[in-house]
Amino acid sequence: MNLLQAMREVAASLGDGWSATAGLHDKHATLAGPNDVQLSVHAHWRTSGRLIITGLHPMASGERGPAITVAATRAPKAIAAEIVRRLLPPYLPLLMTSLKKAAGVEARERQRAECRAVLLAALGEHAEPCRDDTIEWRPYGARMSGTFRISSDGDVHTVRLRLPYHVAVAVFEILGKENVQ
Repeated sequence: MNLLQAMREVAASLGDGWSATAGLHDKHATLAGPNDVQLSVHAHWRTSGRLIITGLHPMASGERGPAITVAATRAPKAIAAEIVRRLLPPYLPLLMTSLKKAAGVEARERQRAECRAVLLAALGEHAEPCRDDTIEWRPYGARMSGTFRISSDGDVHTVRLRLPYHVAVAVFEILGKENVQ
């Protein structure tokens, strides 16, 4: 059995927007469908004569998608019908949830990157990024230093400062005037 050719026929039976591509080896293929649907197809040695078809999530959430097995000898239209009947109903809601999570993670990472860029610019040449979420600030010759940690939503959630008294008073006066809600 040529798995890739068989999955191309299954994709055609599934309808518009579906395609099949080669997988990691000759006993693996991927079916891609509308709305970011990705299905992994394995002809596994333990399930002699059967295909394992698993729904893939777009982010590494640690969750496994639902899976079905079908006889490899079944007609492409029958395999497509089993995918539609048994795999897509539990898989599609999980996929939509995963896509929403991925979009949220991407938005928070953009916020974090924007916050980091603004802080680095404001702190000037003595600021140094340490990780994705931390900036170290060490002006040469000054009795000041600081560490700023940026949360996943782009807020600065941890600030450690070493400041001379007069600078600390100025900072606290500015903070006291802020309308904190």
